[in-house]
Amino acid sequence: QMNVILNTWGSDIIQAELIGVLIDFGFLIGYSVFLSSITLLVSRKLLQNRLQRLGFNVVFLPFFAAFFDTIENVNLMLILMSSTNYPNISPFIASLFALLKFALIIVVILFNIVIIALYICKKIFNK
Repeated sequence: QMNVILNTWGSDIIQAELIGVLIDFGFLIGYSVFLSSITLLVSRKLLQNRLQRLGFNVVFLPFFAAFFDTIENVNLMLILMSSTNYPNISPFIASLFALLKFALIIVVILFNIVIIALYICKKIFNK
């Protein structure tokens, strides 16, 4: 099925996708640093005790997500650069690591939303 997609795209679209994957290498640095910084700030300012320790562990998840994103991108590049002769496992690996990446990002975002919401509720109801 991947071959059908690549043959339908043609070389111009494949080149554009390859550029997109290369740009994503810069983006993964940005989102991992941003999400880690926000999580560290939230953990240091809004949390105490066990939750703070949990927050300090969550700080590392965006970097794991970036690592998974790198594995995804490498496999996408293998597919795009040799659209007729890429490793058969590359589409599966790219999909798996994309799923893991997004799962970690969602966990980090939800962690921050929940902690901020709890902090706001605590401030509102403990006046």
